Amino acid sequence: MAAKVPLAVRKELRDSWETTIPGHESKLTEILGTPWKIDIDAQAIYRVGGHDSPGYMLNKYLEATTDNLKDFVNKFGEDGKQELNHVATAHTITMDETEDPGISYCGCDIHEGKLRILFAKTYFATNIYQATYPDTLQAALNKAGNSSASLNFNVRSGIKSDWDPKIEDLKKRLQKIIGVDELTITPNFEANFSALDGKPGLDRDWDKALGSRTLTYFEGLADNLVQAGFDKDDMLQEGLQEAFEKKEIKFEVVSKLSKGTYNETLPEDGVLVIRTNPENYNVNTHQVGYGLVDLL
Repeated sequence: MAAKVPLAVRKELRDSWETTIPGHESKLTEILGTPWKIDIDAQAIYRVGGHDSPGYMLNKYLEATTDNLKDFVNKFGEDGKQELNHVATAHTITMDETEDPGISYCGCDIHEGKLRILFAKTYFATNIYQATYPDTLQAALNKAGNSSASLNFNVRSGIKSDWDPKIEDLKKRLQKIIGVDELTITPNFEANFSALDGKPGLDRDWDKALGSRTLTYFEGLADNLVQAGFDKDDMLQEGLQEAFEKKEIKFEVVSKLSKGTYNETLPEDGVLVIRTNPENYNVNTHQVGYGLVDLL
């Protein structure tokens, strides 16, 4: 049987916490666009947290959470809001102590469809704002996963911020360099994500950067085509156009390269294909397309 919580603490919880819950729920609902609720066992938190003013501190946790959720939505927009509502299916905030060695003071996760605020043992009320920082929320969503999406939240967010705003201008640049009116750019995100996921040697946030790093491969190609003179030489343009009659440039991560060391660029079945392998992903992207004229 759980130890009885002292009367003074129960009163403090009532006055400093329970009275604030409706206001917090209203703010959460406004920020996230759908009804959210709070389901925190305040007396249980007192028993493990041991703070003299648990109600006051719980109120501070939720104030921090609403502020951080505003920043999260400002950073990730409707996509971020929809992702959180989709993954945290219960639309509920809860709290618990954690023994996760990866959490020094506090953090959060998605547990049983709820957004769960976590604090390490003896660290209740420490670094409150850090528990639900936008980056911490992003990591929690990414770890929880979205069964309806082939790419995780990190990848999708990175594509939207780093690839989508820039690819149209780069496409126009490549069209001008090659001398064509139409061009298809195929980044192959889903297949490349699968080829890279879980491979050793990748940096911690590689998935966040998949959009930007894919872009650098196409930028490297454009730069080397200019260096080789394609933008000013009709003969070179015609030779390249003949080699990739489908007017498509594709990027692939494969297990083994056939010609290059770090990457290779070659026409194949009417498509100009840029390839790398997991071991050399994001290495020497400035070499993409170097020596292509010798293959035409």
